Amino acid sequence: MTKTAFDGYKPSEKQLDDLILIAVAKREQMAADEELHPLEPPRDGLAFTGNARRIARFEELGCDDDEVDAAVRRLATAGMMVADGNPAKPGQSGRSVRLSASGYARAMAVSRKYLGEPLIAFKRDKIFDDNNCGQVEVDFLGERIVIGCVEGEEDRAIQFAHRLEVDAGEVLKAAGGLDHARAILMAGILAHEHIAELDTEMRASAPASDRTVGLNDSGTTTPPRLGGRDERDSRVDLTTRGTLVPCIKTDIKTGMMPPPISGSR
Repeated sequence: MTKTAFDGYKPSEKQLDDLILIAVAKREQMAADEELHPLEPPRDGLAFTGNARRIARFEELGCDDDEVDAAVRRLATAGMMVADGNPAKPGQSGRSVRLSASGYARAMAVSRKYLGEPLIAFKRDKIFDDNNCGQVEVDFLGERIVIGCVEGEEDRAIQFAHRLEVDAGEVLKAAGGLDHARAILMAGILAHEHIAELDTEMRASAPASDRTVGLNDSGTTTPPRLGGRDERDSRVDLTTRGTLVPCIKTDIKTGMMPPPISGSR
């Protein structure tokens, strides 16, 4: 794996933040320490990836310890990184860190810019390679899983996987003893219920000129469509709508992105 060294030039603050995210993400994918030595056994999802200063030195990022500490503070404040203590007080040895889901997504989004290729330090899945898919490794409900995605949209796949993990986690908290498969299915139903509601609201508020009416197979008119998208493509029929899991406190209804789960990516 090529180092993320900045070709001998001193990076700006933003560039340093990106390079540190990539360097930490690489070690998380490889299950490796600061100097890229494999860890046996691999660290779990709550373990810190490594000391930010030592990682920056190994990667030859062209910055001193104070600059690394400042980057950790910026990234922690932005919610992209979790430190093992107050990042404003790094002490003599600096802070050990791990990435949040948003930090990992950012690392994947900018990796091509700095590495010239997507950051894939994990073991690729041949199924996705055979089908010309992009792929990314995510932490999901305590497991590290390689999933397929649209090539170039790895960061979006990470963000959506994390969102689904949060929603499934809320289901699990609300219904103790439930298995993961049913929790994920229930979270997906809630999400699609919200999508259906938004789709209905968009069609209702769209100007008449934006709606189209076509003929179905029987020759009768189909329901109005917005942007050529058939209502039937996104409709979710939930007979228990609104009562599926009434005690779940979820942001699905508001459409607000929940905060990252501490220690989760």
